[in-house]
Amino acid sequence: MNRFSFQGLLLLAFIVIGHLAASAYDFKVGDIYYNINEDGTSVSVTYKNSSPSASYSGDVVIPAMVTPDSINYYDVTGIGNSAFYRCYSLTSISMPSSLLTIGSSAFDACTTLTEIIIPENVVTINWGAFVRCKGIKTITIPNSVTTLDDYALSYTGIKEIQFGTGLTEISGGLFHGCDSLQTLDFPSGVTTIGSTACIDCVSLKHVSIPEGVTHIESRAFQRCIRLTEIDLPSTLRFIYWDAFSYCTGLKRFNISEENSSYCSVDGVLYNKEKTTFIMFPNANSDSCIVLDGVTQIERYAFMGCSRLRYISLPNSLKSICLAAFEDCSSLQNFIIPEGVERIEQLAFSGCSSLTEIRIPSSVSSFGPQVFYRCKYLQAIPVAEDNPILSSVDGVLYNKDKTILRAYPNHHNNDYSTYTIPEGVITVGDYAFGECTGLAKINFPNSLKKIGSCGFMDCTGLKDVVVPDSVTELGNRAFEGCKYIKNITLGRSVASMGSSIFDECWMINITCLAPTPPSIPTINGGIGLWHTVYSSCRLYVPKESLEAYQTTDPWMRFTHIVPVDDIGDANGDGVLSINDIIDIIDLIIGQNSSIDPIIVDINRDHKTDIDDVVALIDMLLNN
Repeated sequence: MNRFSFQGLLLLAFIVIGHLAASAYDFKVGDIYYNINEDGTSVSVTYKNSSPSASYSGDVVIPAMVTPDSINYYDVTGIGNSAFYRCYSLTSISMPSSLLTIGSSAFDACTTLTEIIIPENVVTINWGAFVRCKGIKTITIPNSVTTLDDYALSYTGIKEIQFGTGLTEISGGLFHGCDSLQTLDFPSGVTTIGSTACIDCVSLKHVSIPEGVTHIESRAFQRCIRLTEIDLPSTLRFIYWDAFSYCTGLKRFNISEENSSYCSVDGVLYNKEKTTFIMFPNANSDSCIVLDGVTQIERYAFMGCSRLRYISLPNSLKSICLAAFEDCSSLQNFIIPEGVERIEQLAFSGCSSLTEIRIPSSVSSFGPQVFYRCKYLQAIPVAEDNPILSSVDGVLYNKDKTILRAYPNHHNNDYSTYTIPEGVITVGDYAFGECTGLAKINFPNSLKKIGSCGFMDCTGLKDVVVPDSVTELGNRAFEGCKYIKNITLGRSVASMGSSIFDECWMINITCLAPTPPSIPTINGGIGLWHTVYSSCRLYVPKESLEAYQTTDPWMRFTHIVPVDDIGDANGDGVLSINDIIDIIDLIIGQNSSIDPIIVDINRDHKTDIDDVVALIDMLLNN
């Protein structure tokens, strides 16, 4: 009897444990699941199973108070995190006046909900509470709400919203992707409009920013393409430089003369002293004359101004900041005035109509990727007396020509071959980035390093030979070079960055380094798709075969081949006429014992008469 009782208790324990593992709730009343809150006197609505998804459907009415046993009574004060997550068949929800909190992702992807009435007394609506509720068209935020968290209403179908008086901040991403939203009148208590608050609200035509707002954060209204005019309050003290980037319909900024930080001239935003050019509305004009006295073009100032064709810069200018003219795709005949000292990263990236741009002698600081994605740029001339830069045949180098800084995307037109001159030690970061017309690159024996993203997205490259002098390849050095079939890495390569061959579909990698180069295995490792590890052949020195077979990530290759054995069909260690005969026998089906990989001389992943010819050439050359 005792043994039976023990077994019964053990079985009961397993049942209880199983129930707890499969349930996310403390008790159920009616068709609603609840968890008891930390205070022990209130509960929050939750989901049924151990992971949230479609716990509810139809019309749900949440009561203000529940009892699981007619003894203990609990106030319903919360809707828990993910409680109604992906309840695609939820048609309506009635929330009680006792509710204080709506949790993160509480109604995420409840696509059939068409109306939400948030009761008075709710204080907090957490992260992503109503994200992807595309059926909701209007919503009213009661005065009691003081926190409307990041992304709470993102990707909803709302066309209009009524704000209460309790908010002081429009949180980051709050209306992200609300592509039906047309009007926004922010409440008077708001002081901050957060990062990406209204990004991609492509139907938004009117925004009222009240007095009291002091900060507008990064990308707050990015790609709000139907905005035409913005009135900025006198209280504004900081507007992030890309807050209105890619607003292609925006024609002007208006700002009170009483504002102590900013001013507007012909709809263009400057700092109060008119020494910094802050922001050019995308649709203002196809030309711009920057005021005399301006010393700095602020970061992102003209970003995405695709209509802009002409700009005149003053001689007072000293700095062109980060991405200042990025994606000004119609900009032509750009003149950088003498006196400019600093040009920052991505300053002219994506200026696809530029064909030539001269760097004056005054420039003493020059960032990476300045001309990245300038697909028709043919030459980058430099003043001879510039202290840090030089140009050789339109290609940009440092002063002593040991670092190649930037290769014009359209240099020598498409499908060109470029030979880097002897003496160059480093190919700089992004130096050849997106040079899609570059068909072949010849490296000098002086080269030691290829920088990060040095040849990223050079889709014209097919065969690359990195010389024995190179010791280092930076992160993502050949990322996106999707038509490279063969790459040879020289004997001295000791370290390679992560994701170096990401989005490459090579069939052969030859690594001649006797010690497998170190590669971080985090963040993508060598950066090859898993299918490429099985289809791409890795050729290595024979004496290093075991090292490559046991070193991550090199060991992931299915086919690791001793490069020294290539062509030695009979395995006698000597290339001779006998190997030619054996290859011919393999081709005509007379010898099936030969490893076809070893006799794939031209490395096209097949064995045919071309390999015989290649082996004859090898014998003649030797």
